[in-house]
Amino acid sequence: MLSARGAEAQSPELMLDHGRGRRQVALTRGVSPAITRCELTFLEREPIDYARAVAQHAAYVRLLEDLGLRVAQLEADAELPDCCFVEDIAIVLSNRTDAAGRQALAEAVRPFDYEVVPVRMEGCLHLKTAVTAADADILLVNPQWVDLAPFRGLERIDVAPKEPWAANVLSVGTAVVAAAGFPRTAERLRARGLDVREVDVSEFQKAEGGVTCKSLVFDVAEDARPE
Repeated sequence: MLSARGAEAQSPELMLDHGRGRRQVALTRGVSPAITRCELTFLEREPIDYARAVAQHAAYVRLLEDLGLRVAQLEADAELPDCCFVEDIAIVLSNRTDAAGRQALAEAVRPFDYEVVPVRMEGCLHLKTAVTAADADILLVNPQWVDLAPFRGLERIDVAPKEPWAANVLSVGTAVVAAAGFPRTAERLRARGLDVREVDVSEFQKAEGGVTCKSLVFDVAEDARPE
């Protein structure tokens, strides 16, 4: 995972004026008709309904907009089955990430005052399948799939025992975007006072994707305009 060394890591070339208004932007990409050929690591291949996936993605984008995000959408690429999964900022030690890859990322982000913290995982592909930030100070975790030592000292909510895939949520403002189908974990989040917004991403779950995979969310100056 990436960890900011300072209070707020910033680009050395571009320092935003914090006196100006800021807002969150979400970058998304359309669903490729080749998603049925997506790469899989831990799941058995199941048929993916492309039309349903497109409809689910549209509903996901609408939810982000309803939550106040400005959404910039890129067109799908028919040659790239996994192109809708635009978020891949976490580095973990797995069969897809080796020490050389981790070192390359560390060197790339060092000028921005970030450091790379390796996290041991098992049973899932992405770090955010096992642990995500449900709020600024609360983690939602599946403790069976991730070494929680790097997160020591942070408050956490464990997923319901029979819902191991429920840890992937997206914090947007005061809301938590969660995949539908995990009612017990959603109840745990709501019991902590969190505003849970559920969305159906079942076709993308067949491709080992979740709600965080399908967007990049970041802050920009209010007068900035995505292309």
